[in-house]
Amino acid sequence: MGFGEELATLNRLLAKRRSRARVEQRKSSLVLRATLPPKPGTGGDPSQQRIPLGLPAVVASLADAELKALTLSSELQSGSFDWSSWLPSKAPAERNLITREVFEATARKLHTEKYARAPERGAEAWRKRWATALNKLPAEGELTMARLVAVIENLPPATAARRETGLVWGMVAKKLGMDPAPLREAGSGYGRRQITPRDIPSDEDIETAFDLLLERSPHWARVLGMVATYGCRPSELGEAVLKADNSLMVPSSKTDKPRVAMPTKSAWVDRFQLHTLPLPPGCSSGYAISTNCAAAMRRQGIKFKLYALRHAAAIRLIKAGVPAEVGARLLGHSVAMFSSNYLRWISEETIPMLVRQFNL
Repeated sequence: MGFGEELATLNRLLAKRRSRARVEQRKSSLVLRATLPPKPGTGGDPSQQRIPLGLPAVVASLADAELKALTLSSELQSGSFDWSSWLPSKAPAERNLITREVFEATARKLHTEKYARAPERGAEAWRKRWATALNKLPAEGELTMARLVAVIENLPPATAARRETGLVWGMVAKKLGMDPAPLREAGSGYGRRQITPRDIPSDEDIETAFDLLLERSPHWARVLGMVATYGCRPSELGEAVLKADNSLMVPSSKTDKPRVAMPTKSAWVDRFQLHTLPLPPGCSSGYAISTNCAAAMRRQGIKFKLYALRHAAAIRLIKAGVPAEVGARLLGHSVAMFSSNYLRWISEETIPMLVRQFNL
């Protein structure tokens, strides 16, 4: 798609959002066009006027232009437009009025910059984190820091949704020149350290859950069995390949490093029919596999979380005496992350059992 088509698409998006400003190309630069009050000292009625943006007419500039168009539109709609804010001596980004549209446009620009070199990973991150967090923004009015913090604090405490909202909003707020710390602090209080051994299913619980899913949803039973057996992230199953030797090839992961995973319990490869059960239909992305399998588990009354199977696999490796360096490699963790997440769960009763495996 060329620049002209990209510019036309942007203006259609602005029109759909009822923006009072549009973006135009003037020679080699971009300008905003809108019905504006007369400039100071000129008199007359509001008229169609153009504001230079100081941006080159290239695709990379359109995200900035969109943000400025939405800012201008918000000021016109609220009656706060002031020509002095749009003269060359002062950039519109210095304005303090932040609406949902401005916040979302900034998020899209930041996301594009962050994942410029990994668009596929970026699309997954947008669906899984960014869009979900942005959907929680207030629909109308100015988004002050106090208002954003209040929204996060009203979310259920110690949940992933609250943490992700604080993190995403914090990144966007920083881009807008706001202090991200209050948002991050409001969303804190969730993480693997909040997970206790009581949240981790036993092997018997896992097998019971598999049988429940197998009856009605064999493809989701296969997903559960894969995560339980290999300790892989549910989102990795979109591209993972199970080999004839029972190794699992994970070409891409959270860390973008391919790896080979082995069963944490060999008998489960056959017990869970991992070579023969069907793959989930119509789920090309790892995120879709993860969310749909979790929903199927809830429908069957399965209490533990799908991701808890990964934690269970890690603990299984530790109890089998697998060194942290090897366990980390199998699960796609750093050694430090693996150790801090899982070694803390080794009980005093477990230590003698592990030591007996070695001839000291």
